[in-house]
Amino acid sequence: MAATEANGTPLAGNINVALGRNDLPTATLLHPASGASCEVILTGAHVTSWKTADGVERLFVSSASKFGDGAAIRGGIPVCWPQFSGRGSLPKHGFVRTSSEWEIAEMVSDEGATKLVLFLKDSEATRAVWPHAFELRYAITLTGEALSTAMELTNTGAEPLTFASALHTYFAVPDVTTVKVLGLGGLKYEDNTAGGSVAIEEAEEVAIAGEVDRVYLEAPEVVQLAMPGYAELTLRKTAAFPDLVMWNLGKAKAPTMADLGDGEWQHYLCLEAGAVSKPVSLEPGATWSAAQTFQITPQCTPIE
Repeated sequence: MAATEANGTPLAGNINVALGRNDLPTATLLHPASGASCEVILTGAHVTSWKTADGVERLFVSSASKFGDGAAIRGGIPVCWPQFSGRGSLPKHGFVRTSSEWEIAEMVSDEGATKLVLFLKDSEATRAVWPHAFELRYAITLTGEALSTAMELTNTGAEPLTFASALHTYFAVPDVTTVKVLGLGGLKYEDNTAGGSVAIEEAEEVAIAGEVDRVYLEAPEVVQLAMPGYAELTLRKTAAFPDLVMWNLGKAKAPTMADLGDGEWQHYLCLEAGAVSKPVSLEPGATWSAAQTFQITPQCTPIE
């Protein structure tokens, strides 16, 4: 799992790879000029931490989350592919978020950015679950102002690939009942708390009141997460992720989730860029790319 530059020389500097929690291989990215950092568990290509330049953690990970033994991590940024949730016959959210076959493809630290690229291709284990050939690259890029995560999928088989995908981001919030999401007014959304029925978002500033489980269709490139008295977060996504998922379990259902700590439903909101409502079809030899970027408004007070 060693990473090298193109000339074969090991890259030292702003990415450290070591055994982390429960001896899971973990990469820590540092942006030395600002002090921002990011943590990625290589098993599952799972981002579990993003601390901005002020040292504040911007991602939520449950205190009751399991690590290792094939368990999915509750929080951070799970990579959902080639299935979203239970919308298909595969394990929930697909198989890549728990795969131990991810490898480091590249580590780069230049031009003000620290970048880790991970690589996964089909194997005997993946074909036993999903009988298709593919190559998937996942890039995590840290700057002093932002964190970007990008997927690049190539169909290396002889038949078209059909899949769904989302980057299932759990943002840390001081109190989910006080936050608002801006930029979704007038959009259609699938309401999974109402059997997937389609509704129109009437609010210009969407508040969270109880359980929310929505797929906003044809969502805009940019939305904002506003937290009164705290830093506003901007989420940007590319057109290949046409949907935006919003999810919080809510107080009533929170006790039913074994890997969510007591009261922690109040401290996260999932806003997930994805291709969820309509499956993507990728022809043999073709490549599909999608990405999202998060940025904190620097002049606001950080989350404490």
